[in-house]
Amino acid sequence: MKWKRFSSIVAAGLLFVASSARTEELTEDFHEPKNIVFAGLLGESSHVGWVLMIMDELAKRGHRITFLTKDDHVRFGQKYPTIETISTGPPTQSTLNLVANTTRNTIVKLSQRNLDDWINKYPYEYTAHRDTFKKINADVVICDHTNVACVDVAYTEKIPFIVTCTAAITSDASAPYVYENTFMGTDPTTLSESFLTRFDNAFIKPLQTLWSIYDRLAKLAEQKSTMGVKMESPQIDLLWKDSVKLVNNLFGFETARALGPLVELVGPIIPRIYDPLTDDLHRFLETHRRIAFVAFGKYGTPRTSDVTLILTALLENIEKKVLDGFIWANPSSPFPPSVTTSSNTTYVTKDILSGPNARLLKWVPQQAVLKHDSVTLFVSHGGITSLYESVFAGKRLIVFPFLCDQHANAATVERNQLGARFDPKTPQQTVTQLMRKVVVDEDGVFQDSVNRFKALVQIHSRSGIKRGADLVEEVAFVSKNGKLPHRYEVSREMSFIKARNLDLYAALFLILVTPIVIAVKLVASIYSKNSKTVTHKAKTQ
Repeated sequence: MKWKRFSSIVAAGLLFVASSARTEELTEDFHEPKNIVFAGLLGESSHVGWVLMIMDELAKRGHRITFLTKDDHVRFGQKYPTIETISTGPPTQSTLNLVANTTRNTIVKLSQRNLDDWINKYPYEYTAHRDTFKKINADVVICDHTNVACVDVAYTEKIPFIVTCTAAITSDASAPYVYENTFMGTDPTTLSESFLTRFDNAFIKPLQTLWSIYDRLAKLAEQKSTMGVKMESPQIDLLWKDSVKLVNNLFGFETARALGPLVELVGPIIPRIYDPLTDDLHRFLETHRRIAFVAFGKYGTPRTSDVTLILTALLENIEKKVLDGFIWANPSSPFPPSVTTSSNTTYVTKDILSGPNARLLKWVPQQAVLKHDSVTLFVSHGGITSLYESVFAGKRLIVFPFLCDQHANAATVERNQLGARFDPKTPQQTVTQLMRKVVVDEDGVFQDSVNRFKALVQIHSRSGIKRGADLVEEVAFVSKNGKLPHRYEVSREMSFIKARNLDLYAALFLILVTPIVIAVKLVASIYSKNSKTVTHKAKTQ
């Protein structure tokens, strides 16, 4: 019996080993190299940097990658030897003016400047994009959402294309309580808005904008027609409706809501490799404990009055020992000659900036500064990449927004208690108090929220690049005649009534109401007959 049991165990073991040896692994066999082009003409790293990280991953998977851009953005592509960078020439002066003057423009002026820019350069850009796509024999085109020519060429030539953006601004990501248009300069939702504000933002402002740009839309339509492109609607995302939208965002920074099947949140995608601190910055940070870091990006252009507002708040908090210094990066506006604080102390600006407690620098390794323990506060313009980097490093924020989605981002920071926001109209005393409130954080509310969002950002940033590359490959290998029918809602094939079950609700309404109507009529008829009978009897008597 013992021998039989032993034999059974040995046989079972041998069978297990044999079966294990025969185990095989599933392998992918769909793959073949594709020609993929990313066309991004402006916007610096927030528009092109994160997309190029996805492109680099695709190049590592064996695809041939091309980055089509302008001279001033070639440097972004040069970081990646795996990517061929092609420039269509220097940026037009209108583009430079557009970027340089957007800081305080209204939605109307921004729309006008943007259209003027495209009216001037459309034929050239359309030709450059078309010729490049044909020369490369592009299988998939990825267009920055501001690149009108890229979308038009891809759509006209029936090349599958993807649109990239940092916010879900498309109609298939809309909700009645969310503003799609980040140029509005409003909060991202209607949650705290009055009826009149909502009415103004929903109807009055869009109509005012459309009225003010109507002639420019007509001129752009003429320019498009010269290239054989028909402009069917002023709605910017009309041609995107059949394409995947890659959004470098995530719920928490993007308002939570139902999104269409073509909208993919792949954020936050931020660089994992960054420049170290310079020796001077390292020494400065090591000799301080409560530093405020001020940076408004390349295009954030505060006025001198804004600089005075912020500088005064910094100095007043240094006087009260809330802060012990600050770093100001890439100053793009002249500083005031002097600043007087609420304590009646006047500071000569050049003495402050050359003193031991301040650094004013043209370039700063932002991520390295934010990661340092001595940095307590980040005063930012509210660009989405800066928010990600700040929260990733666990730093509280005060946001001074300038344009576009920065206003919505500032509202998001405030609502999620990641910090505070202010604007040029905020009184000096209030700005100083806000800065103190966020730095001191007496109840720990701000840092607790930052720590939670820090985990959120770090978790989602692990797989954003890979997820983005997977989606590009999906478009490359699964498209049918340039379309993605497997991602289209079945409601596209239904009537408006059927897709919303309006016929069912109508039938249910009739089923419920008809008996009531019949009963009412029956009662009314009986009552009428009884009334006539009573009246007739009364007359006969």
